[in-house]
Amino acid sequence: MIRCPSFFYDALRQRLASSYRENPLIHFSINVQSPESMLEKLLSNESDIGVGYFGSFPPLLTFQPAFVEKQVVCCGREHKLFYNSEGLTFEDLEQNYPWIKRGYVVEHHINHIRPKTLSATTYHMEATAQLILAGHHVGYLPRDLARRYEGMGVMKILLPNEASYDVEPHWAYRENQQKQTADFLHKMMNLL
Repeated sequence: MIRCPSFFYDALRQRLASSYRENPLIHFSINVQSPESMLEKLLSNESDIGVGYFGSFPPLLTFQPAFVEKQVVCCGREHKLFYNSEGLTFEDLEQNYPWIKRGYVVEHHINHIRPKTLSATTYHMEATAQLILAGHHVGYLPRDLARRYEGMGVMKILLPNEASYDVEPHWAYRENQQKQTADFLHKMMNLL
């Protein structure tokens, strides 16, 4: 599972609560991991369901769009752009500031982004957020997460119209699931 927007977690809480009401002995294991690790665990039958930004779609698994999420460029309160971003252009942002790179492949169309300096790599959104909050880097975060930090006054979204883009995380699963797993997934998809 990746870091997801609040509406996803609301739906997940509803499904978990309902599942435990229906079967108090059911056992869930929820892991936050890179998309590559998630696919490996699904393919080796160590996991039943995954949701993430996948850069590859192995034919042994089934993939369904989960939701659409906007990604935005952010800086932390310690970054000079937090207080002075007037006149900032995307080219300036790309060429004159250190960026954080995601350590996993994502399928989206942002080929125009070519930062001059990539000085950090992360595999989890919360790790990306912490590096941004430290004030040295700019980088992409899901808008839902960025707004939470922005509401605390510790992060700023930069160039929201020019630099943001949409990603579509996918559900990943094997077709031959146990009935309980298939029911959980189907009901979860219907909540979103």
